[in-house]
Amino acid sequence: MTAELIAIPKKLLSISEYLCSEEKSQTKNEYVAGRLIAMAGSTLSHARVSTNILAILHNKLRGHPCEVFNSDVKVRPERFKSYRYPDVTVACQPKLADEKLATILNPTVIFEVLSESTSSIDLRDKLREYISIDSMLQYVVLSQDKALLHTYFRQSIEQPWILRFAAGLEESIDIPSLKLSIPMRDVYAGVELPPVELPATSA
Repeated sequence: MTAELIAIPKKLLSISEYLCSEEKSQTKNEYVAGRLIAMAGSTLSHARVSTNILAILHNKLRGHPCEVFNSDVKVRPERFKSYRYPDVTVACQPKLADEKLATILNPTVIFEVLSESTSSIDLRDKLREYISIDSMLQYVVLSQDKALLHTYFRQSIEQPWILRFAAGLEESIDIPSLKLSIPMRDVYAGVELPPVELPATSA
């Protein structure tokens, strides 16, 4: 008799099991549909872009009711019951799902810096999850090695979402909900970049 190898699926975790494991974990893991997704290490360019955004918003939002948070803070899209670690999150009068693990329920603006391994997730899965959050007004996705961004925004929670592309260091990231505009030159300070062109769009 020959032995047959059978693939045994990993046990799906409940939310409480995930939160318990995350509290003890030495690494960060996102949670989607009962499964853990390990967070990949970032490149120097990724870290510089994320840190620049964080520093700029920290200075601009002093004394403002909205706060900026780094990638240690999770966001929970309630409708998907997932847990994500955005690169940068802005929340106005933040509501927390839990104090110990710092999970925000009401983000206003989220920034993700693309990496080769996560670009499809950031532009598909996370987009769908983030824009499902009632409080969300803008999702900004930036390249780490080109001065290029996609930004999805709406003027209010009753308005439809609009997609805008921007390319080049002379451009800026406009954030209507915060009445701010961030120069791309500041976002990519310290990062060596090739010239880029705006993606072609169909008529």
